[in-house]
Amino acid sequence: MSLIRLIYTSHAELDLRLSDIKEILTTARTNNHALDVCGMLFYNAKYFLQALEGEEQNVQSLFDKIAEDFRHEGVHIISREEITQPLFSDWSMGYTGNTVAVDDTLRSMDIDSDDLTQLNAQQCLTLLTKMGELQALDNVAEPS
Repeated sequence: MSLIRLIYTSHAELDLRLSDIKEILTTARTNNHALDVCGMLFYNAKYFLQALEGEEQNVQSLFDKIAEDFRHEGVHIISREEITQPLFSDWSMGYTGNTVAVDDTLRSMDIDSDDLTQLNAQQCLTLLTKMGELQALDNVAEPS
């Protein structure tokens, strides 16, 4: 079985409310659990950044469905790589929104923009990993 990590960004087509994000997470967690896929989602009211990890066929199939979702456009794969072990296995789908920790992490990488499409693969992974680590410490995976 070949495991992969796929990271993508997209532009939010709609101004999503907290209830919309909760609905996305509920659906993602149910679907991802059934597919044995894990990951982390970041949404900053303009852009989505997401990592999906799991068996290659499952991740690709899931991504193909996500790419067709009407709530975003300009879906762009940042990276797609084989992995030996998932980084986000604590969640079927972790979540973070705009926080001071996100701003601090972006600043530490000398990034002064909320345009997530400008991040390279390593910057995306660093941001998502850092947010995942903070969630694990806080035991928080729900939008607030």
